[in-house]
Amino acid sequence: MKTELAFHPWPSRSAIADLLLAFGSALVLALGSIALSLGSGGVASIWLANAVAISIAASAPGTSRTPILLVAALGSLIATLISGKPLMGSLAFLPGNLVEMLLGTHLLARYSQLQRFSSDPKTFLRILTLGSLIPPLVGALAGSLLLSLVGYVGFSDAWMDWFISAAIGSLVTLPLMLSLRARQSLKGVRIGSTLLTLTLVAAVSLASFALAPNPFGLVSVVLLVTAYLQPRLVVFAAAPLVVVAFAVAVGHGWLVPATADTPLGHLLMHITLLLVVIPPQAVAVIVARQRALDEILAVVGGQANQLAAFIDMQGILRWANKARADYWGVPNELSMGESWLGKLRGGNYISPIQPLFEQALAGQKVDQVMSVDFPVRGLRTMAVHLQPAFDEESHQVGVLYTSTDVTDLEASRKQLEALAGSLQTSNQDLQHFVRVSSHDLREPLNTIAQFSSLIEEREEHDMSPESRTYLRHVKLAAQRMGVLLEDIRLYVQVDEADPDKTFREVDLDELVDGVVDALSERVQQQRATIRFTSLGRAWGDSGQLALAVKLLLSNALKFVPADRAPDISITTTRSKDHLALVVSDNGIGIDADKLPLLGEPFKRLHSRRVYEGSGLGLAICKRIARKHGGDLRIDSTPQVGSQFTLTLALPSGGEKQLQTE
Repeated sequence: MKTELAFHPWPSRSAIADLLLAFGSALVLALGSIALSLGSGGVASIWLANAVAISIAASAPGTSRTPILLVAALGSLIATLISGKPLMGSLAFLPGNLVEMLLGTHLLARYSQLQRFSSDPKTFLRILTLGSLIPPLVGALAGSLLLSLVGYVGFSDAWMDWFISAAIGSLVTLPLMLSLRARQSLKGVRIGSTLLTLTLVAAVSLASFALAPNPFGLVSVVLLVTAYLQPRLVVFAAAPLVVVAFAVAVGHGWLVPATADTPLGHLLMHITLLLVVIPPQAVAVIVARQRALDEILAVVGGQANQLAAFIDMQGILRWANKARADYWGVPNELSMGESWLGKLRGGNYISPIQPLFEQALAGQKVDQVMSVDFPVRGLRTMAVHLQPAFDEESHQVGVLYTSTDVTDLEASRKQLEALAGSLQTSNQDLQHFVRVSSHDLREPLNTIAQFSSLIEEREEHDMSPESRTYLRHVKLAAQRMGVLLEDIRLYVQVDEADPDKTFREVDLDELVDGVVDALSERVQQQRATIRFTSLGRAWGDSGQLALAVKLLLSNALKFVPADRAPDISITTTRSKDHLALVVSDNGIGIDADKLPLLGEPFKRLHSRRVYEGSGLGLAICKRIARKHGGDLRIDSTPQVGSQFTLTLALPSGGEKQLQTE
């Protein structure tokens, strides 16, 4: 087997930041913990450093965890040396700390759900147990055993103090650090209010421990009030302040409990301290979840035909509206607290909504229309919507379920679909009729034209002037009828184009060049000038776009004073989602009050004796523009000229990137 060396890249800046944070915080907090334990009340010692390392490592990528723990242990070692501990004694404490940090990181990373750390009370307590109770217990046992083996201190004298100081430090430091490491953890926190609250908590705690006969009750009330009034992050930050205030007060002899000099009294005092700081943190989690739930439920409508419910991450039904009870015939108070997901999976029947709900639990938004047979309302068509619900730190707290009765709407939709199908059929029949009529009417028109010409040739010398005039009118009418039939065919034909099949990228320079070439004879006769360059590319049906350009140019060539040579320019402009093709001329212009009439079928502003035409040219252009997701806009100044702007939609979502020249 061939063995290859794996070269790992230089750590990213975030990994380096985690290493620096782990080392710096371990060094500073270890120095602070040692300083707090040096007073006369050493019974109040706490150890804050390990929990910081555990929180950083557990929330970091797996490859970064071991280096983070090693640099944190190095920081703690340096702190003990700076504090005057001998080298061998400092090294003797190192294995126990490493065991604690390694175990805590492993348990949190593998068996906890950090994404729900600060949104679910049960998960919160589970993480405190895995990260702040079990690791200190194991670390204290391992460390104290090693200390006793090297003869540094007796096992019975070391392990209890080690465990208590490490557990207290972790229980108040881990929540704060994990919350700070969480995404958007500072959302909703006001700096001024937070600083004022933390200052008051620290001051009240220190004063209570120094002066009050029963300080724990007063401090507990302060923390509980904070838990109800402030975001949970503020409560997590207040808990370490209370513990530090307690350590300072005991270390300076301001608080000397009568039982503190016995191991049992030592233990009871710290258990009391934990009962002061841990419940408010759990209350803060509950309050935050309730606030998030209130905000989520505030968006649920109160319609009588909309069922709504909230299910937490464990699948427990926590809230439901009255409509749900009305449809199912079961009072909501009998359903609250039940495992909704368990009911969906119960027995041999698997509810069709179960996989949808499990998708929502995984963070996906789900929409589905399904038939549900309700005990009270019978078979109904329901539009089911499952929306993952998140708190202010972007942690999913559950699923908001809404189900709207759309039975009547579904019936109306089917009627509309049937009507739309009928209209489509009628439209197709009409298009077929126009095509057939256009073809069939051309035959008698051609016959009229041919026989009129024959009569004119054979009877030229025998016809009276009146007869010649009548015959000329017949021929002109046949020609106009032919033009009108062709324009009607083009007008109806616009809708036949299928964007999915006929729309493609169109080179506008090439398209306009072809149209101008087709009109070249007329352009030369009128000595017209047509200018265009770098029009770029559009998206659409090339045949229809060419027809629209041809009709606009034909108008520009037609509606011009007899003593003026046509001067026409074609330009394009682009916006985010549309292209505008502008045809500008120097023609006769249009009065402002007549502009709204243009673009409507058969609307003419001039007599046929002055300007020939069917009145469908601009209507066809407008129809083509709307087929392409745009419109036709006309701006004009009488005796100066007009601008015809044909807007075309560009492909959305970047699926088609049109090149521009």
